[in-house]
Formats: sequence, structure tokens, C-alpha cells
Amino acid sequence: MLIDINIDIGEGFNNEAKLIPLVSSCNIACGGHAGDLNSIEEVVKIAKKNQVQIGAHPSFNDKVNFGRIPMEVSSSDLYSQLLIQIKRVVNVAVKHQISVAYIKPHGALYHMVCNEAKYANVLLDIICLEMPNIKLMGLPDCIAEELAMKRHVGFIREGFADRVYEPDGSLRNRKLQNSVLALKESILDQFLKISKKQPLQSSSGKEIIVDVDSICFHGDHDCAVENIEFVVNSMKDNDLQFGI
Repeated sequence: MLIDINIDIGEGFNNEAKLIPLVSSCNIACGGHAGDLNSIEEVVKIAKKNQVQIGAHPSFNDKVNFGRIPMEVSSSDLYSQLLIQIKRVVNVAVKHQISVAYIKPHGALYHMVCNEAKYANVLLDIICLEMPNIKLMGLPDCIAEELAMKRHVGFIREGFADRVYEPDGSLRNRKLQNSVLALKESILDQFLKISKKQPLQSSSGKEIIVDVDSICFHGDHDCAVENIEFVVNSMKDNDLQFGI
């Protein structure tokens, strides 16, 4: 079974060269919560060398809080801010003769895009008006997916190997205890269950099934490299391999 593994990257942790060869897709920070033209360039070069698909990873313009605090921004201002960020990645990709396959919003913006039509439509407007061949990535069965289908935009349903789920299928708020999986064995167990569409345990103990197209690991988590290596090295034993 082929599984797409994606990673949030270019966020200032200097682990790109170790992480990118372990995945099939990478989400490149483009200056909102982290990253700049230099880091984008480096990630694109490493991704191309390893034949890894790239996506733009925009956020609210908020490096102080790493893009993890919700912000009230008008639709027009957010459109302009996100377009500037995404075009940074697109322009570097064009320079290196590869293409940007998708957009995955970061942090607080990710959850607002998935759950609020106003924010989802900003990114969908950018895709429809500026770059119609690019897909949007987000949580399965969310408002963004519904709106993307109506607007004929491709949607990549994403799951998380290293985050705890709530019983309704949403991600547990990072401000709460036990929102992130730390043990590599727990991360592997959740990865395998998502991959095989088997029930996994939510924060309440209720079992849920997460049906996705791609599974994310966070590059900013402690022991990110070791955790992903552990999972990737365990895939063959479970009749899985990563790829698009």
C-alpha cells in the first residue's frame, strides 16, 4: 500500500536535509509564521534532489506566535498577505523547474480555513483566480473540503501521526494537555491505524476512523527526525511504502 507522508518544513529548525528524504511531500513555510526566501530556496533544492512533492505552507503574518494564534483579518487583507507568501514558493519553484502541487495553511489559519467559510474562501479564491492547478490540503469532511468540491478545486484530506484527535475528528487544541504524541511507538501505532483505516483512540477514549489521502508529521516536534525514521523503517514490515 502506498501512503503519502507530508512534513511541515523550512521553519527554522535546520533539519531539512534529514527530514525531506524520509517523506513524499513537504509543506514549505513561506514567511508568515517562519521562513524566508533563503530557506524556501534551500528546501526547494533538497526536495527536487529527492523527488519530493512540494506545497506552500502560508499562515497569518505572525512570527512572534509561530502562526498559532487566531487573528481577525479582513478577507481582502488576508488574500493579499497569503498571495505574497504563496508566490514566494511558486516563484522559487519555477526557477528550479518544479511545480507547487498544493497549499496547506499553517497553525491557527489551518483550523480557521477548515472550519470557517470566510477563511476557506480566501484560499479558494487565490487558487481559482491565480493558480487553478493547485490543490488545497486540510482536515477530512470539513467546510473547506465541501467548498472546494463546489468550486471544483482538488482537495487533499490530511491526517496527523503525531497529534491527538478529539472524538469529533478534530485535532486537540495544543493549549490542552496530551495534545501531541511524543512516544515513537504511539506515533507509529496511530500512523498505521490511519494508513489502514482502522479505529484509533481519541482523547476521550472513543474510537474514531480518520479517512485521509496524506499523513503529516511536524518538523518542529522534539525528536522529529528520530520519530519519522522509526515510522518509515517500520513501514515495510507492515506492507506499506511512502509515495504519491
